[in-house]
Amino acid sequence: MMKRLLRDFKSQKGWIIAIVILIALSLGIYSSFRSTYDSGIASLDNADKELNSADIIVSMMPIDDLSPAIRNLSGISMVSSAFVSECYTFVNEKMIRGEVSCVGLGERVNNYYILRGKDLESKNDIVVEHHYADKHNIEIGQNISLYINGNAVNFKVCGICFSPNYIYLISPEGGIESDFGVFFIPKVSESVNAFYITALDKNKIDEVTSEIKSFFLSKEIDAVVEPADKTFSHTAFREDLGAMNSLAALFTPLLLAISAFLLFVVLSRLIERKRHEIGALRAMGFSKWNIFSYYLTFSAFAVILGIILSILISYW
Repeated sequence: MMKRLLRDFKSQKGWIIAIVILIALSLGIYSSFRSTYDSGIASLDNADKELNSADIIVSMMPIDDLSPAIRNLSGISMVSSAFVSECYTFVNEKMIRGEVSCVGLGERVNNYYILRGKDLESKNDIVVEHHYADKHNIEIGQNISLYINGNAVNFKVCGICFSPNYIYLISPEGGIESDFGVFFIPKVSESVNAFYITALDKNKIDEVTSEIKSFFLSKEIDAVVEPADKTFSHTAFREDLGAMNSLAALFTPLLLAISAFLLFVVLSRLIERKRHEIGALRAMGFSKWNIFSYYLTFSAFAVILGIILSILISYW
């Protein structure tokens, strides 16, 4: 039987190769896209956990720092404040727009992770987000001049960082930018326009968010309060990863359907060629099941070869 299988495989090798490749691609695409989605979501969640990132982000017009009052609300474990402003700098006489966050020194809700160098320690230190640093070859110890509210301020780069809040670089107008600087410097003013808040219970973030909204309404402060996972970067990142699932759901059944059709064509051609041989086998006492099982085995071998190849493809 094995010799017959090999002989029939050889006679249909072109079709078999096509079928095996299609099966391998369909399964490889599915496993690759699914693993990309799962690992991407896990990486984002792990980054937020390791950094003790904010669960809730509050933005408003500049006000006095209300961190002590917010900290007394129920369900809150930690509060940090910042002043976030537009800025710009120059690289080779080209103006680059950006965003600067004035944050407190020492213990705070930490929305970035230092990749190289160290965190802020003095008023002249600056931490640069890695997209901008990589694009412009920013090095530790390099001097940078930022124009904040039209005034030039000089800083020395102490660290290069990654932040889950800046997976995508978003301009103040809400567009995705390819060259946009994100910088962190020590707080220089008592005014703040952003609060970063962590919740005691991660399962009750919506309730805490509602209480914070009520707090600002009671003080007649117009504030945007939203869970960190509802911000643009987090939402866009999850949606982009979700496209992996959509592609897997689209291409995998399509390629498998084409594989099944080609296999049907191959079997039809093979059976048509061997019609007299099949008749002779029936006359010799072979049952329909014996003959059917042979072609079933033929199909199974093609599928098994495709699965083996798909493992290699998906691993790569």
